[in-house]
Amino acid sequence: MIREDAPDSNRSATAPDTGQASPISWLHLSDLHVGARSEAAWWNALDKFWCSLDEHLTIVGPPDLVLLTGDLTFKGEPAEFDKLTKFLEKLLGRLPKAADGHPPLTVAVPGNHEVQRPTGREALLYRVLRDFEKGRDDPDVADLLEAFWDERDASFLRPLFANYLAWFDGVIRPQAARPGVTLRTSFFPGDVYAKLALPGRFPLSIVGLNSAWMQYQGGDFKGKLALPLEQFQAALPHAQGESPLGVLDATHRALLLMHHSRSWLSKPQRQLFDSGIYPGGRFVACLHGHMHEPDANNRSEAGGVARCYYQAPSLFGVEKYGSAEESRAIGYTWATLRDDGELRAWPLKLKRKSDGAEVFDRDDFFHWDPAAGNVLLRPGDGQRLVGSDERSPARLRPQTQVRQTVDVVAAGEGDTGFLGVPFESARSITRSAPVEQVYLNVWFPKFEPRAPRFVVDLPIEMRVALGPQRHGAPADPLSEDLLDRLRQLSQIDVWVQCADADVTPCDGTLQLPWPTNVLSFELTPRRPGGLRIVVVLLIHNQPVHRLEREVQVHDRRDRGER
Repeated sequence: MIREDAPDSNRSATAPDTGQASPISWLHLSDLHVGARSEAAWWNALDKFWCSLDEHLTIVGPPDLVLLTGDLTFKGEPAEFDKLTKFLEKLLGRLPKAADGHPPLTVAVPGNHEVQRPTGREALLYRVLRDFEKGRDDPDVADLLEAFWDERDASFLRPLFANYLAWFDGVIRPQAARPGVTLRTSFFPGDVYAKLALPGRFPLSIVGLNSAWMQYQGGDFKGKLALPLEQFQAALPHAQGESPLGVLDATHRALLLMHHSRSWLSKPQRQLFDSGIYPGGRFVACLHGHMHEPDANNRSEAGGVARCYYQAPSLFGVEKYGSAEESRAIGYTWATLRDDGELRAWPLKLKRKSDGAEVFDRDDFFHWDPAAGNVLLRPGDGQRLVGSDERSPARLRPQTQVRQTVDVVAAGEGDTGFLGVPFESARSITRSAPVEQVYLNVWFPKFEPRAPRFVVDLPIEMRVALGPQRHGAPADPLSEDLLDRLRQLSQIDVWVQCADADVTPCDGTLQLPWPTNVLSFELTPRRPGGLRIVVVLLIHNQPVHRLEREVQVHDRRDRGER
């Protein structure tokens, strides 16, 4: 098991009270090849790695995750996994703990170096994998597919990963037993699903797939590997008769981990991968390794949603060991992901300076943002999390039924606002917005709540004006077509989050033409003092508006009241 002997300094597990979830950060290591030849070079690289780790903790901040994308060992032998565990113990011991006392969560997938390659007659059993692309036209492959997907029995493959699975069960699985973390492994060896729901963070799912299971022997497997759709869906937790994809729809962001890049799949498997595993928008990024050199692309094809891939460098890659052409590729990556999908990285490479010293420094392969001091791998998509409670919806996903643009005219007072724009008293403000972001005018009445119980009434008014709008001019009438579409958005729910209080939530329904409505909910503060009320309004279970207010709660007993 991994010891949790981190230094005294703790990571904050709670986001600043800004109304937005804090980013999730990770340390991405790949292709460690623990136990490889040239042990002296390994210790030398580690010495530089520890120095770089301490330096970048002050630059990036403490990570929430440690992600390992395969080839963790050299031959997959038990002694190598023991060395790997000692490395992880030291790594996690140097990283700050969270406020709950836990080190960063480690998630791993195997690579081809974790495969215990069969020899002799035993190897003959696995020749069926060479014919996998023949599918059910081959009787042996048909039997294998029936065992895998109909009987959910992958015991045929488990001997290839026996040492890796034993290490995973003894090291990775136990450290996932903590609040806010769910970890599930598939019947298919090496596949894993993890979900993080950490305080102050947005919900994040991680799907790890074993891309090395066909590589039972040496040779060039580029363009020959498979990641069947059934394997992917089996990795996702789901109830019998329900869609496995529901678990990804219910989370805010998701990452895909594997060892090989997409290019190592066969052509038919690449097509299935694009359509069924990683269609644009399903994952923030696919993280992988294998090639020892870093690479990244965020590309849209044929006008579709862009897919982001990041190929991690090898932490310890030695090519042509002992020859005159021996070369080393050594690097690792820090990264942060915001709730709006913006992904930034710090790719680092071991470099030799002019005085002969070696240090981890910026990898010049990438375009570094001079202002941010990092590399933008993926821009944000504007889909932000609203609220951090489990009762709040997972994703701020704009409605797509209506694409017409309207001007939103609002007059409010007090603490009202729309899309982050505060409304000043006695002023009318016009803002242009997509019609799916129809104006919701919400304001708090002026009241002085007192413990032990009080009721909050929120007047809600919805108004939409179509077309160019001059200040003070009457709103253009809505067309019947637009009205019909807007009626699809007429069901309004409210979700109430109140710090340091028990809340009785309520639902409200607003029907066209949207008269003023009043939503009431009851609060029971646990103690007098400052109270933050957060109201999130939902349309079709999607958040469209968030409002916060600080109030002071007084105890009646402080004033002699009964």
